[in-house]
Amino acid sequence: MKQINRIQAEVINGNIAAMAVDAVIVPQFDSCASYGGVGGAMARSGARSGLDEYDAHAQKRPLAFGEAFMTASGGGYSKYLLHVATVGCDDDKAFAATGRAVYKALQLADNVGLKTIAVPAIGNGIIGCLTMEQSAKAVFAAVARFAEQAASVEKVSMVIYGSPAEAQSAREVLDKEAYLDIADEVGQKKFDFAEWAVGFGKDLAGEDY
Repeated sequence: MKQINRIQAEVINGNIAAMAVDAVIVPQFDSCASYGGVGGAMARSGARSGLDEYDAHAQKRPLAFGEAFMTASGGGYSKYLLHVATVGCDDDKAFAATGRAVYKALQLADNVGLKTIAVPAIGNGIIGCLTMEQSAKAVFAAVARFAEQAASVEKVSMVIYGSPAEAQSAREVLDKEAYLDIADEVGQKKFDFAEWAVGFGKDLAGEDY
């Protein structure tokens, strides 16, 4: 746990869909909902209607990459979903879009008095281009910027659904303050077809990954 101004920040290894928090940040396409990865896990936890609401909105009014949109979850462990348009963003813009989207999502949460927020490793999924370290830098740089004005948000948990080693790499970014004074980066994670095939299979089977 690290204190960033008024906000407690942490990295934990776990399932974000099982987090009892006020809101969960969910990576989305700009023009429709993502029902795989984090979106699929949230849908299976009972928050399907929140994803459907975003899907209907985005299909009519696509978001720009880096924008955020809030809905009620409709069920599950969290009260709200903070949808961020980051999935499918170009590699050279993904890092900046991720940081911008997290910042705007936190603003939305703060505007309605939410206190606890869970965020996944954005841009690090099977079609993402950011490394775990890059994702953590983008997320916590946004938290640090937002913490200067936060009124209600008290805690942001970055939840890594993967190996303890992956969580540790994100935790080191937080502990060593590697998110401070950084320039925009270009996505460095390469698409792995085998990883995609495994993830796609788990989505079809209704499993989290």
